[in-house]
Amino acid sequence: MERYPVEVTSVLAPLVIVQGLGVDGVPEGTVRPTKNGMLKKGSQFNDKSIQLPHIDDLANPWHSLLYDEDCSPDIIKRESPVVHAASGLELVSLLNNHNIGDNYWLKDNNKEYSKQFNYNIKFVGNQYRLPKPSTKSGSLSRKSSGIINTPPPVTTSTLTTVDTITDPLTDSPIPASTLSSKVSNADSGNSYDPSPLSTLDPNSKYYQTILPLEWIQKYRDIVPFVFISVHELDGDIEDASECMAADKKLADEIIKLKEQVTKRGIKFLSLILCSRSTALRPELDERVNALRKATILPSRTGMLFLQAGTQRELETFALSIIHLIKPWSIEYYSAQEKKLQRKKSQVLNPNYKEKFWLARQALKNAVFLEMKGINEYSTKSLEYAYEKLVDAVRLIDTEKEEKLWEQSRLLLDFTGIHITRSYLILGDSNQAYKKFDIHIQNVLSILPKTIIRSYSVISWLSLQLTWLAQLIELVPENIIPIDRSLQPFTNSKWFGTNTLEVSGLSMPQGGYLYLQACSLMRRRKIQAKESANDDADTPKLFDSYMALPIEDELKFDYTDACIKLLSGALEFFSRAKRSKFSRSESYIYFQLGEENFSIKNYGMAVNNYLVALTIFKNENWNGIVAIILFRLFNCSLKLKQEKDAQMYYLQMCTLDQRHVKPFMKLVQADVTNISTKATSADESLSSQSSDSDLGELILKDNLFECSSVFKDLPYSLTDTVYFQVTLKPTANNLLQDLKMSEIHIQFSNKFRGIKVIHNESLPLNESGLIKFVDTQKGKDELLFEANLTLLKDKQPIIINFELNPNRIGRFKIQSIRLKLSSNNIFFANHVSPSIVSGNKLKWFKPYSSLKYGNSLAYDIVTGKQLEFEITPKQPKIEVNIEHTKYVYNGQIVPITIKCINKDLDRYGLQFAATATISGKQLLKFKWDKEVEYSSTYHSPDILESGDGTTSNVLFMYLPLIEDLTSDVVKVELNLKYLIDNNEDATVENIKSLEIPILSLFKLNFSIFPMTNSVIPSIFDLSETDASGSIPTLPVHNRSWLGKSSIKNLAEEGLKISDIKLQIVTVSANSVTDLIEPENPYPTLEIDSNSEDSIKFNFLSYCLDNHLKKSINIEINISFYYEFLNQDLLIINKFEASLWKGALPHMDPRSLVNLTKLSDTLLEVEYIVENPTSRIFQFSSTLSPAEAFQILNFKNQYNFSILPFMKQFIKFRYQLVDSVQIGDVVKLPEFKIYDLNYKVYLNSLVGCDLIRGGKNGLYYVHE
Repeated sequence: MERYPVEVTSVLAPLVIVQGLGVDGVPEGTVRPTKNGMLKKGSQFNDKSIQLPHIDDLANPWHSLLYDEDCSPDIIKRESPVVHAASGLELVSLLNNHNIGDNYWLKDNNKEYSKQFNYNIKFVGNQYRLPKPSTKSGSLSRKSSGIINTPPPVTTSTLTTVDTITDPLTDSPIPASTLSSKVSNADSGNSYDPSPLSTLDPNSKYYQTILPLEWIQKYRDIVPFVFISVHELDGDIEDASECMAADKKLADEIIKLKEQVTKRGIKFLSLILCSRSTALRPELDERVNALRKATILPSRTGMLFLQAGTQRELETFALSIIHLIKPWSIEYYSAQEKKLQRKKSQVLNPNYKEKFWLARQALKNAVFLEMKGINEYSTKSLEYAYEKLVDAVRLIDTEKEEKLWEQSRLLLDFTGIHITRSYLILGDSNQAYKKFDIHIQNVLSILPKTIIRSYSVISWLSLQLTWLAQLIELVPENIIPIDRSLQPFTNSKWFGTNTLEVSGLSMPQGGYLYLQACSLMRRRKIQAKESANDDADTPKLFDSYMALPIEDELKFDYTDACIKLLSGALEFFSRAKRSKFSRSESYIYFQLGEENFSIKNYGMAVNNYLVALTIFKNENWNGIVAIILFRLFNCSLKLKQEKDAQMYYLQMCTLDQRHVKPFMKLVQADVTNISTKATSADESLSSQSSDSDLGELILKDNLFECSSVFKDLPYSLTDTVYFQVTLKPTANNLLQDLKMSEIHIQFSNKFRGIKVIHNESLPLNESGLIKFVDTQKGKDELLFEANLTLLKDKQPIIINFELNPNRIGRFKIQSIRLKLSSNNIFFANHVSPSIVSGNKLKWFKPYSSLKYGNSLAYDIVTGKQLEFEITPKQPKIEVNIEHTKYVYNGQIVPITIKCINKDLDRYGLQFAATATISGKQLLKFKWDKEVEYSSTYHSPDILESGDGTTSNVLFMYLPLIEDLTSDVVKVELNLKYLIDNNEDATVENIKSLEIPILSLFKLNFSIFPMTNSVIPSIFDLSETDASGSIPTLPVHNRSWLGKSSIKNLAEEGLKISDIKLQIVTVSANSVTDLIEPENPYPTLEIDSNSEDSIKFNFLSYCLDNHLKKSINIEINISFYYEFLNQDLLIINKFEASLWKGALPHMDPRSLVNLTKLSDTLLEVEYIVENPTSRIFQFSSTLSPAEAFQILNFKNQYNFSILPFMKQFIKFRYQLVDSVQIGDVVKLPEFKIYDLNYKVYLNSLVGCDLIRGGKNGLYYVHE
């Protein structure tokens, strides 16, 4: 993007001029920040670029029109100082949130474009210049750069039937009669001097062009649609006359500014800022209203007032400005459109081409539409302008009209960029890419066929891909997914023989665009060199637009350009979230390495090559791997890093011959120059045999094809392990004079390693087979010697081992390490055995009878390649596990494990236990006398030979399972026998148990009201709350009796002790107090299927000034229990929830209590409680009963109960003679009826002598 002027690349937005907040929004005397646009950092390639001079630059035609007094520019000048209020600086920041400036993409990617308000906001100083507007009469003379420009001779006969021609500077029509008059009266001094931007003036550099970019500059940087003038109102002036004078001066200045601006059709908006608030200075409102009246500016659309306030108010104020001026911008640019449409029938100079005129008008119209906002209509207008531009450009002779060609090509690129961006803003990325592709193909179709493949055209193509990549780098992911993979083309995109169907194009990931631009950059370099090497007589193929002359082209830094393009691609790919572009990234690192290598930046080249090497190796792209290794080898030589050079050389030796053949001679010549630390080969071989590997090269890529086989599996501890290793050299011809000094094999789990050392004095086995038999008992590592000289024609070495195992278990080959040397380079090679599917393996035979090059003879054996297992004989040990037939919920369950040794060996014992319920819950364990929980246990007792016996107890902790119906606990015991108590020689045995889980207790709970509840009198003022205040309402309580029965469901008797109850109050602002008994609850002994019970009392009440209809509580019980007559004393803990529910607290209730006055005389008391603030009226009836004679009989009785009171009603009953001891007789029925609520009040039993039933209350005669 930076090679184009900002007038071409930036988003076109309505121009807003703000005066009064300082140049660039910075008050005078403040350090100005450096401008940072959206250009890509470090992207200057010293390539050809086009930059339009700033309007303050003398080279720009606008400079003379704005600063030359002869041109009479309008100077909008103010006398008031720049606003220094804090709100002014904050207002600049808020307005800049909508300032698109020179950006080539939107500022806010989090909001849809249709909901954004984008402007080109310029903060200017106290003077702002505008070019003089056109006039329809009088002198039209202008001066440009001190030169009087004379138009070509024009006569009335050259004018068509239309009557006006356009002033290119102001876009205003010049009447034909005026133009004719001015021309005919040239001698009298009334001559017409056209604009320096004129396309009709032969003296103008834009003569016969389509449209100069300075015209776009006019509406983008000079002529605004609104002029905002900001002034500060001094709120600290106390003197009234001084205040009036200051306000009058301010009003006069605003009026003057308003007149200067509005006469040009530009909207004027005045902003008044004040550092004081109207809350403290009420007169500020009057002053502002007076200013509005004096300036005739309305309060909502002409003069806005911002007083001191909050940040929120300031943000709202700034947003109101942004919304206010939006329709003004549409109105202004719509007016420019209409003015443009009136010129369709204007006079054309006969020398000015019609297609130029159509392209010019269409392009102007498209610019105005984009200024109004990007939408489908503005985009279609751009496309129409593009079509007209293509038609116009086809008329240009590229050789004779070079400047016109370059200017027209720039307009084509301008339109192509804006069309592409418009479709991206509209959310159609594929259509954007389609239009981009059409732009490329259109330009290529216009260019002469002879130059399409020239470096100049390729330079332009690379530029197009670069600006597209830079553009989409800013586009949000909801428009162009960052994870989009590459969709390859079937044909060459722009140089193919067939035209690609663009309807199927989709916008690629930006990284691929950068890569394609880099590829074209390299092609450009090639074409430039070819062009420079052509004969002098050969016509040069050159397109002057955006291309350097050949002498400058050859000085161009292609490497720097490619590195930056590759870096851009890498950054793009690294932003991907879901997809991985590992291949593309590795390719980029490889190309970065190539570029750095070409400029001899070897250190950076190595870093990039190493990153690329990993991925290419993993994906077996060995052709590229060979090139990278060759480059790394050369870089190491240049950097004098000999060790690294040796390593890369060795890695090259592991590749196929065809991959290294192109540079084999170069490598072999350089290898001889690599020095080593060893002074001689013998010393080096000797050092390789030592235990120290300090400074040794370690090659992890295979130089040998390795296979390993363990046959005749499995093995016992007394068997021989048959193990074969085959090593076949696979190195290419780069590696010469390869020697092997040692083979070192290591196994897992501490199995003895094997080391074979080269001894040249031993005879060479021509059959290729080396056999070793293990006779080295007690050693940690087996040491053998053999002649390891490699045979010719890369025949393999076959090594057979017969090993005596020293431990049991499963063992794997951890590593096979070879110590080698070649060309005085000494190194170690870690080889990995090749893997063959299946268990049918090859056991190779000696090949002495075969000719070299033939396949080796082998037997098919069963076994494994990388691992083997040594198993001991199964020990003769009897295991008896003792446990109960059932286990109970929450119980600690003892499990006794008895082992009897019937073997000749002695064994140590290790146990591991796991247990689950329903396959989910893991249980805890303790072993014997261990204190900590553990699932594993190492028995201290040794199981001696000859009927040796051990007994270990495992305690399994069952959890308490709520609502248990039926379940099973599954226990798995892992018994590990340690042969001779050696942990390296173990045999495992697994025992499984399944034990049903039963419920141990059945709990029943009942709750009864008690008659000793307390309701304080409302007239008792002696009661105070916690703060010492008299409660608003009396705090009453209710007393309750809880009874819980515990039934033993086990087959054994139980002893229960340490019974504890806990009551949890769930309701807020409520309390439940458990009344502890004087003596602890007794220890209970309960036989099988028997039960016992406990009782307890508690109170419930609300806190002061809080009344609740009911109180929710939860009652829990816990106790310890043990089984009677058990062998092991195990005390278990049981916990359960007895009851959850709500206790009524505010409802009236009736309690009944019975007292025996004698054996036959009873007193029954009914207690009616009213804990509310209401008065209740009741009616009662008493029905007689057969078993009783009522002594104080009342058939009907009416009574009232005052708030917070109790009513006591007593009756005496005499038992009749026919009632015997133990009889259950019905009491007389006493009914209480609520006269207000029309309901009966049920009587609640409050003592043990009365039982409730369905038909009434009953008494048990004792």
